[in-house]
Amino acid sequence: MYGSIEFSYYTDLGGWVKDTVALAPIPPYYRSEHVFSYPMETITYGKYNLTVAINFTGDSWVNNDTLRTSIYNQPSQSIPYFENFEGTDYWMVGGKNPSWERGYPSNFAAEMPASGSNCWVTSLAGNSNSNEESYLTSPCYFVSAVQALGVRFKYAMNTSVNSGALLEYFNTMDSTWLECSDFSMPAEFNQPMENVPNSTGYYWKGRVNQWKTAVFKITNPPSDLKLRIKYVNTSTEASRGFAIDDLEIFDWYKQNLSILETYPKSAPVLEQTPGIRVKNYGLNPFTGNIIWHGVYDVMTSSDTTYVSLNPFDETTLYSLTTQDFDSQISINGAIYNLDYTHYTDFADSMIVNINNLENVSTYPWFEDFEINPENRWYAHNDKVGDDPVWRVGVP
Repeated sequence: MYGSIEFSYYTDLGGWVKDTVALAPIPPYYRSEHVFSYPMETITYGKYNLTVAINFTGDSWVNNDTLRTSIYNQPSQSIPYFENFEGTDYWMVGGKNPSWERGYPSNFAAEMPASGSNCWVTSLAGNSNSNEESYLTSPCYFVSAVQALGVRFKYAMNTSVNSGALLEYFNTMDSTWLECSDFSMPAEFNQPMENVPNSTGYYWKGRVNQWKTAVFKITNPPSDLKLRIKYVNTSTEASRGFAIDDLEIFDWYKQNLSILETYPKSAPVLEQTPGIRVKNYGLNPFTGNIIWHGVYDVMTSSDTTYVSLNPFDETTLYSLTTQDFDSQISINGAIYNLDYTHYTDFADSMIVNINNLENVSTYPWFEDFEINPENRWYAHNDKVGDDPVWRVGVP
């Protein structure tokens, strides 16, 4: 193949641009590259539709001479960063059969934005698409030399067993997208933990109609960071999908203590010793006094304990005093607090129910759940913030 070839491209702003070039002979299965003499105009940020074509006299197969695609001109952003998708939006949609839309939702993945009037959701009013593998991709963030970054956002979802979403970031060192998942994070940070059939990775799956907060830590992030939400639906089964709002990117904490768990879970005896399990999620060691409080229906405990915790170490602290619980009365909304002088930012307060249970004095025991079963049985969920689905009554 040799002779004159007409190269052309078309954009929304500038119309057609054409170059006619006399090429040296191109052997079969070889390729040649052309740089247009007139650059494409992308004066403003946003999405541009691009058509590229070639025209060569004597070409016997013209069905592969034109390519259509979209190009996004996105501004670089700095850290710290917050996006609630209310103003000019520079996130881009791509992938296979994408259903992502920005606006006010009315489907069962999210019934309203987490804040304001807009969020991103896989279809504002209906289901996500069948056989979808789509991406919602952020602008590029300039990151100075930091040891770790935090990414926090609100999400809601209503997915099938064959659909789910995960967070990825772009690693410029080897030009690959890496999955964000950190199983050292506590359960209340809502890390995706489930598989989707015929897809790789750990996904959020299930039904969460109320907005929840996910938190990720990216260690040694690239200097030009990009994020994306990957959503998949690997079947033809209907799925409402996934929604995201109120995204933040920030330098990870140098000092951050968080409550992992509280004690007691239940009170089968009247006198109990309150306690908390604490973890250091900061990048620096913590040495000093931990001040914590337990606020119950009728009393308050306050304790100060000296601890030394390396990054991501944890310890369990028990009160120096016991608490008396009234017989067979559960405490709804017991509050455990860490003192704010410890630079806490998340998981520094926990509200739990303490179930004061009736002792069973005879054995063997038969239970038909007819007379005051809540005095002997209680439902709980180890994932903080999730209401247990167990109920007693007539189904």
